[in-house]
Amino acid sequence: MRRLLFTALMLLVVASAASAGTLTVNGEVSPPPITITKEADVTVSVGRTPGTTSYNDGSAAFSVTSYAKFKVSSDSNTSLTLTIPASSTLTKQSGTETATLNFACRNDASAYPADKNGGATCGATATTSGTGELYLAMFPTSITFDSDTAGTYAGTVTISINY
Repeated sequence: MRRLLFTALMLLVVASAASAGTLTVNGEVSPPPITITKEADVTVSVGRTPGTTSYNDGSAAFSVTSYAKFKVSSDSNTSLTLTIPASSTLTKQSGTETATLNFACRNDASAYPADKNGGATCGATATTSGTGELYLAMFPTSITFDSDTAGTYAGTVTISINY
């Protein structure tokens, strides 16, 4: 009796394989998750000279205490397009005066770039490392004040990452 049942089942499978039909398959491909971690802010000190409103990283009055650092984590070897503004508008904390801070943004898959010439330029396509990491650094290069007014200025920058 077992043998007969097995033979009937085999014939059913063979008969099913010979028929034609349409099979619809739906699926969803999700992009890899991305985490951006800010590890340092930008801090610039300017030794103001009365009558001067522009300073750059080559002048003695322009001192970078720290540059912005961002760590991007995703799947390994993920291709990313980075869009980071080349400048940020800063506003005086106790007034309406503004300043424009310009940046050189650099990225590297193995470590933070050491200076404004290290790694690759942001805005280009970048690829995470084999461990899924990409390091971004924003180096202040110049600042221009709209007036000759001393004070503390602050602002933000928005980073876009497309993949």
